[in-house]
Amino acid sequence: MGSGVDRLDREGGHSSPDSDERRTRTTTDGGHSIRVGGAALREETVERRTVVPGQDDPRVTELNRAVTRLHRELAGYRGQLADRGIAEEELRAVDTALRTGAPEVARLRHSLLLIAGAIGSVSALSEPLGEFRNAVELFGRPAR
Repeated sequence: MGSGVDRLDREGGHSSPDSDERRTRTTTDGGHSIRVGGAALREETVERRTVVPGQDDPRVTELNRAVTRLHRELAGYRGQLADRGIAEEELRAVDTALRTGAPEVARLRHSLLLIAGAIGSVSALSEPLGEFRNAVELFGRPAR
């Protein structure tokens, strides 16, 4: 819906501003009202929500939380990791996949293997890595 006032004809289509028709539709924050000759006929509050693919999927929510935590913990780990760049790159790839919708299971599992291999057995990162693994497991096995 646009901002401002749109003039509507009797069939619901837009009419010219010079038309004799006085029915207007006024869009406001979160709602709209219909006015005829300046008198309000009806007023409704309409909740507008942007729908992002996968946003209400609890698996996506959990994976997003796990990716965020692992990325934060990895950034805070000051020890030497030879393949830190690989882990960070894969975490960014998973994050990007989450933003575009439900990610592919095979791709998630591939990222999990690369991240686990890059982090190795660093005990400081074992808990967030386990959470990431559990979140990936929520998506099940890839289709054959």
